[in-house]
Amino acid sequence: MRPAGGTPGLRGVCGPDGRVTAPAPGGAPPAIETERLEKRFGAARALAGVDLAVAPGTVYGLLGPNGAGKTTAVRILATLLAPDVGRAWVAGHDVAAEPGAVCWPRPGPTRRH
Repeated sequence: MRPAGGTPGLRGVCGPDGRVTAPAPGGAPPAIETERLEKRFGAARALAGVDLAVAPGTVYGLLGPNGAGKTTAVRILATLLAPDVGRAWVAGHDVAAEPGAVCWPRPGPTRRH
């Protein structure tokens, strides 16, 4: 779990330095948070120091040109890739240290009753 006393809950409003700066309603801890997230594939840098915090209940879009790192960021948050540098939390769980605690619906056969 994310240590207590970390970054306050934030929503997707970026300040002049590119960091997310607007506080979440009620100061709730972030549903998604990253700190200095970096990922390389060989010489290509897919993510370069991404800091992000998304408040619970917020709809947040990742927009950017092809090759900007959107899919890489989502794969790290879904525990499908490990970051090279930095940390990420989903619902307070560290995606590298607690990948089993980060749950999402897995594709597969469905049961019909």
